Amino acid sequence: IDLRPFTMPVPCNHERWEGNFNELVDDIPSRSVDVVYSLSAIEHFGLSAYRELWVNAYADVVALDAFRRILNPGGMVCLTVPYGAAHLDVWPHWRVYSSWSTDTRLRQRLVLEAGLFFTSGPCMINGKFCDKGLIISPEDAMNYCGDPPHLTAFVRLRKADGFRLDGGVPVSSFRENMNVQL
Repeated sequence: IDLRPFTMPVPCNHERWEGNFNELVDDIPSRSVDVVYSLSAIEHFGLSAYRELWVNAYADVVALDAFRRILNPGGMVCLTVPYGAAHLDVWPHWRVYSSWSTDTRLRQRLVLEAGLFFTSGPCMINGKFCDKGLIISPEDAMNYCGDPPHLTAFVRLRKADGFRLDGGVPVSSFRENMNVQL
């Protein structure tokens, strides 16, 4: 689902819709999707980054809950988001997620399987210049405070298979699972 027109051909076993995810998701049956990709998108949800007529500071949380609903048991969510030491809502453009907000806003009741941090643009980390595309440690990511955000977290979440997972994983557990081999 994309707000903007998409002119490239869609791969043979994929469906594509144009529109606002939070308005179209109700048309997607529960437990009907194997994989949801959100690449550099969810951080814009609800902030009017694409001149939507509505604003909702929690549209990313609502969307992740919808991802979980439409996933088959064992299905996964792969997403990338800007990352830094503190959660920021940069109106009307994007959010920067922190360890805390990744756990509370994005993970919800999904199992964190893997993740890694990489530079999405040139930046300074701990006083050292880092070029685009460099994989960095979780410790360096937890301390990054750049503006604009040139650090991205890739996170792979999986829907629990056959049981309901409630509650939150402590931030320390999130840190331990980062940089797991993909």
